[in-house]
Amino acid sequence: MTVMESSKSTEADAESQRQRQEVIRARAGVWEYLTLLSFLGLSILQALWGLISWPFIKCVEEPQLTYVHTPENDARIEACPSLRTFACAPWAIGPHASTFFSLMKFGAGPPRRREYVTMPDGVQVRSSVCP
Repeated sequence: MTVMESSKSTEADAESQRQRQEVIRARAGVWEYLTLLSFLGLSILQALWGLISWPFIKCVEEPQLTYVHTPENDARIEACPSLRTFACAPWAIGPHASTFFSLMKFGAGPPRRREYVTMPDGVQVRSSVCP
């Protein structure tokens, strides 16, 4: 085998390697597309199932709240009746649908006010507060 034949075989190997990588990339793109499509399909099916079954099965739960029990915090919790029970939306009854529809933005949210709070140890924390 001469040097010329050796370089041709190396070029052929590199070309076949490039072609294999292109095929792998194309297949990966197809799998990503199919994954997103199946997620969308499951979301729509769960939304439809939730709308159909909602009048018969109402999922109302009591949320578990984790907070520091101080008189001020207890008064705030008691002042918020919406924290006593939780009922998911009828169209977001399953995990796929609730994730998918929570990612979609339907209109503008409530206006938010940003506050910077300095903690006792000197760390500054930014919080967004809805009025």
